[in-house]
Amino acid sequence: MRRKVKKYLNKNTIVNGVNKMREKGFFSVFLGSLLVKCISFCSVLFLPRIIADTSQYGVLSIVDNFNSYLLIVSGLGLSNSILRFCVLQETYAGKRAIFEFCLKWGMVINGCILVLVILGLSNIDLSIEGLEIYLFIGLALPMFSYVFDCISLFLRADMKNKEYARISVIYTVLYGGFQILLALGYKVMGAIVGRYMAYIIIIVVAIIIIKKKSELFSTKPLKLSRDEKKQLIYFAIGGLFANAFSIIMPMNEQMVVTAIIADETQTAFYRAASIGPTNLQFIANAVVICIYPYFTRHSDDFDWIKKKTFVTIGLLGAIILPMAIILFCFSPFLIKFIFGADYMPALGLMRIMWFTFSINSILRMPLGSILGAIGKVKFNAINSGITAICHIILDCIFITIYGINGAVIALTIAYTVSGLVNLLYIFYLYKKKRKESL
Repeated sequence: MRRKVKKYLNKNTIVNGVNKMREKGFFSVFLGSLLVKCISFCSVLFLPRIIADTSQYGVLSIVDNFNSYLLIVSGLGLSNSILRFCVLQETYAGKRAIFEFCLKWGMVINGCILVLVILGLSNIDLSIEGLEIYLFIGLALPMFSYVFDCISLFLRADMKNKEYARISVIYTVLYGGFQILLALGYKVMGAIVGRYMAYIIIIVVAIIIIKKKSELFSTKPLKLSRDEKKQLIYFAIGGLFANAFSIIMPMNEQMVVTAIIADETQTAFYRAASIGPTNLQFIANAVVICIYPYFTRHSDDFDWIKKKTFVTIGLLGAIILPMAIILFCFSPFLIKFIFGADYMPALGLMRIMWFTFSINSILRMPLGSILGAIGKVKFNAINSGITAICHIILDCIFITIYGINGAVIALTIAYTVSGLVNLLYIFYLYKKKRKESL
């Protein structure tokens, strides 16, 4: 076993892997993701200062939190089907059929959700002044986001990683810029309207890029069979549940920490400690963006999948672990620089979290995406669901015993076990395929 791992993780293999990732647009995606992070951080930093009134910024935060739940069920996850099934199509006629089906029915679903939400909000008496009008105005943002996601995922499926990175950066600049500029004069209302303007412009820009770089809109679409439509829907719903559980995990953690610790200072330390380490995940996300279509194309070649899985883990480990070690050493400086000396009690938590999120970025995230790429969404959904439930239980146990440090221990265990389960399942699929071929 050890020899096989060394075979896939030797120096030449990793160097060759880096060169191939460069050719496939990884560094464009990576630098694009880094710029997106920096611009988003600046936007988050300046917006509260511009709105100034803390109650008004609180209203905007509520609107954002409310929409974040709508985004989880947006289009019932049909946009993710574009990524997998457009890769499998060899012609633009087939790609267009899938793209139009997912876009059309995703928007229909979002429209139905929008109507239900409007009816629900109309019958609820909200105690915060002005909240209702802002909620109603911001309700359509997830629909614009869905259209943009469909276009972005098509670019990924069509191996246009450089174009994908470009529109991601343009979108972030527009989104942050417009909401800040309009918030200067119109506060919360300006921020929301600015976001709509950003979506409209970037969707137009993205369509222009697709027209120039592909034949998607110049080709007549094929007619999808009933079974093909069922496959798209099945994959979408499976991916929806898997993504939902992954998104809910940090929400659950914050809820349990707040409920059990019941100390606002300790909760603030925990949140401050997590801000830096969680950003390691954008490196894994950049890798996943590049590798996903290739794993989809080799869905039935488990020799290839096994080999490239180890290469992916090796590449991520080679990038992330040295960063985590350096940042571990510089954690005192980071805390003082970003949060101030008052947050130094968060130092121990931050140092543990560098390795917690390294595990998530090297094992759990990429392996979950690989399984999704080869169509194993049911397993992903089950694993994510069990992990989310076990995480809450572990949180309750370890926080009771070890205090705030117990939350990090619970998260580390959950990420590690979930990642190893994904790896073992890939081995199981490999051995099963080998037996079938004998």
